[in-house]
Amino acid sequence: HGIPFIHKYVPNQSDLASCYHALDLYLVTSREEGGPMGLMESMASAVPVISTPVGMAPDLIVDGVTGGLSEECSADAIMEKVGVVLGLPSSALQRLRTKARSAVKIADWSIVGSDHWLKVYRPLLQL
Repeated sequence: HGIPFIHKYVPNQSDLASCYHALDLYLVTSREEGGPMGLMESMASAVPVISTPVGMAPDLIVDGVTGGLSEECSADAIMEKVGVVLGLPSSALQRLRTKARSAVKIADWSIVGSDHWLKVYRPLLQL
């Protein structure tokens, strides 16, 4: 459709934070996903996310609380969610950002690793 875009890879992982902080909103418009990593990185960076129900999105996003979750993969449904989030008063948007950042902490490796240790590895070692 002739829509201009730029795709750049940052040279260092530490440069990602400034890239995310340049965003007003992050969209995940996929029909299938594993993670996606961008979902977690955006939420950890306090960037509001609008997503379809793919990967971890339904586990991390409570619609209207920690982001926007569109049950439909249509452009109209996603844009409706975009309008809602971008139309929030600044205080409500800040609450959403804070709650999103808090919600994604369950994916932090220190929590995931500890959970695996307690539920998987430790019982195996006791056999």
